[in-house]
Amino acid sequence: MTEPSQSETSLPEGDASSMPPLGIRAMIESNVISQVQLPLLEVVCDRMVRTFSTSMRNLTSGAVEVELKQLVSLRFGEFLNRQDGRSVLGVFTIVELENFGLITLDNGLARHVIETLLGNRVVSQQGDSPPMSENRSFTQLEIKLVGHMLEVALADLQEAFKEVRDVQMNLDRIETGIHFATITGMSNVAVVAEFSVGIRSQTGIMSVLLPYTTIEPVREKLQQKFMGEQLNLQSVWDVHMQREVAAMDLEIKAVLGEQIMTVQEVQNLKPGDVISLGVVPNTPVRIQCGDIVVSNGFFGPHEGRMAISINKPLGQ
Repeated sequence: MTEPSQSETSLPEGDASSMPPLGIRAMIESNVISQVQLPLLEVVCDRMVRTFSTSMRNLTSGAVEVELKQLVSLRFGEFLNRQDGRSVLGVFTIVELENFGLITLDNGLARHVIETLLGNRVVSQQGDSPPMSENRSFTQLEIKLVGHMLEVALADLQEAFKEVRDVQMNLDRIETGIHFATITGMSNVAVVAEFSVGIRSQTGIMSVLLPYTTIEPVREKLQQKFMGEQLNLQSVWDVHMQREVAAMDLEIKAVLGEQIMTVQEVQNLKPGDVISLGVVPNTPVRIQCGDIVVSNGFFGPHEGRMAISINKPLGQ
């Protein structure tokens, strides 16, 4: 009895839904994302780490450690699916770029921030802080406390972003449901910076998401390799060099003639001796800068002075 060929093998019922998408749908839903290099955005995130660490220490009056974990490209829908459903999501606007961004705190970090900002004064009889229920929803007071931290983070991100462009980032709203924080299409690609925030003994993740549609106006600048780099750097340098060279003091001399003499002949020169230069009338006079001949001309009187008429522009 022969085995059925691969083309004749039928799929069991219920497996049709597990088949991979084909055609355009496969392109749209593909998890393969072209990683666009944004070196300057990494610099921005590193600067934010330093300023945000200081800001959080001032806010919590305690030891805070902030570290950039990774900078990756994800589809927006994939990023939302990674959230645990209890995260705090802050939607913010970038006024100059006319678009949105998203800043999130995982549930554990958000609740620890709340406890820290409240002073962690509620203690049990044993002296230990009663843990906050991770399943209950946040109160309005708690949301305001978390929102204050998010505003501090956005202020530091805005300051670090000045090297790319001077922008204003405003916290628009805070959501606790992931589907209410949709700022772009689920299949659209975004760049996500994940920060590890450690407050005392607790560590959590804060993420900043910027859709590619948001950073498109400054994408070319974010692709630069270092601060201050410009795409037209060579032309700017050329203009600067031309301006500086044109302002330099340069000594030009006119050589009427030359005569090679020995040291003995020079020593024997006496007042009244004549040195023959071998120059006849209408002989061109060399104009030199150092030992380099830059032009030539003719020697003669002009407006009561002796002058040289230049034949051609210098350097040609």
